[in-house]
Amino acid sequence: MSACFPDRTVLIVTELFLIPFDNFQRSVWHTQPGCGNLGSFECPGHILTKGHCANTMSSSEPVPEVCDTLPVLPARSAEANKGDFGRVLIVAGSRGMSGAAALCGSAALRSGAGLVRLAVPQGILPLAAAFNPCYMTAPLPEDDSGRLSAAAVAEVLELARANTVGAVGPGIGRGPDLTALVLALVEQTRVPLVVDADGLNALVGHSERLKGRP
Repeated sequence: MSACFPDRTVLIVTELFLIPFDNFQRSVWHTQPGCGNLGSFECPGHILTKGHCANTMSSSEPVPEVCDTLPVLPARSAEANKGDFGRVLIVAGSRGMSGAAALCGSAALRSGAGLVRLAVPQGILPLAAAFNPCYMTAPLPEDDSGRLSAAAVAEVLELARANTVGAVGPGIGRGPDLTALVLALVEQTRVPLVVDADGLNALVGHSERLKGRP
C-alpha cells in the first residue's frame, strides 16, 4: 500500500505502535504472509520495524520515534461484571453515515467501557447493529433526510440520564433540530459529555451554553 501525504504530521497506528512522521512524501507498508498488520513501514530515509528505527537521513531532519508500549487497562476482578465498568450512550449517525456511529461504539468498547448503547436514527439501526454485536442500540425518530428529528430529544435525554457518560456528534449532520438536540444534552444533563464532529458544529455561536458544565 502506498500513500502520498503533503507537508503534514501523520500519526500511524499499527497494532501497538504509534509512529509519527513529519513532512514525508511517499510511504510503503510492508507485511509478510501470516503476520497480519505486523511488518515494516518505509518512507524516504526511514525503515521502521517493531522495536527498531533505522535512520538514514541527515541529522538536521526529524527522526521518527517508535513506541513499543501503550497504556493498558488495569486488571479486573474475576467477580466483576460489565455493569461495573461504566455505561456509555453514543448519539450518532444519520442516513449514509451509519459507519460513524458504529466506529464510535466499537471504540468505546475497546477503551474498556462495560456497556455501550448507540442511539441512532431508526432507519440506520439495522446497519449500525450489524457492525458489532457487543454494543446495544436504541432507534430514534428521524426526519425525511434520515437525520435525528426534534421528536428524538426527549428520548435522548432519558437515555443519557441512565448512563455514566455520553457522546454526541459523529455523523449526525447539521440542522436546527440537531442543534437543539445537542444543546439539550449540554444543558439538561449532568453526565460527562464528549461532543465531537457535527456536535461541535451545533455549538457554533452557542459556546456560552457550556459554562458550568462538568
